[in-house]
Amino acid sequence: IMYTTDELGLGNPIEEVIEKVIKSRADGVVLFNNNCIDKEIDLIKKYRIPAVVVGYKISDEDICSVYVDAKSIAYDMTKQFIEQGKKDICFVRATQNLVDLNDFAKGIEEAFKDSGETLPEDYIVDVSNHYEESYPQLKEYFDTHKHDVVLTGYDKEAVAVVNAAIDHGINVPEDMQVVGMMDTSYATICRPPLTTIHVPVYDMGAIAIRLLTKILNHEEIDEAEVPMHYTFIKRDTTK
Repeated sequence: IMYTTDELGLGNPIEEVIEKVIKSRADGVVLFNNNCIDKEIDLIKKYRIPAVVVGYKISDEDICSVYVDAKSIAYDMTKQFIEQGKKDICFVRATQNLVDLNDFAKGIEEAFKDSGETLPEDYIVDVSNHYEESYPQLKEYFDTHKHDVVLTGYDKEAVAVVNAAIDHGINVPEDMQVVGMMDTSYATICRPPLTTIHVPVYDMGAIAIRLLTKILNHEEIDEAEVPMHYTFIKRDTTK
């Protein structure tokens, strides 16, 4: 059974969904990383439901996880851009993703620190998950801002960045480089095509189910926190 906590309106959607899971007598649960993941994990622990978390690193009794190292992704990219002389770096962050965006921000911060450079003030711009809201927000943002590089937590936000920048006469990638995340269809329909980080979402889901099956069958688990490989996909929004 699949449940979503998105757009459920007011009240306590997390509690409502977990209550549905309990009433359905589910043997186990796969949780996807979102801005309420800590609360969801606490509820799963409270009711002792075996679980695998996708996109967030954690392990505990009857809890495993499958994730990509967002901190390393951000660190490596930021370090490379700094070495190219691109030090005005912005991070456009939405509220949900299959990577830990707080860790992503930490990676940026550490890259600046290790490079001996000063982290730009207010380098994080929080936007909506919905393009129809993030695009006008970014269009207004670019009235007074322009950066060397914009890193984003998801391809959809990156497309909003590219379109808002171009509508302001900011050329991508000549004036500003943009990098997405996940390598979704947004990356290929973007014009110019979007440079992005490929995250193996399908494999993450498959491994999550294998782990959950092992937990339920009381089988030995070699690795409770499974890191997944990611790939930098160079397209036309970076030089």
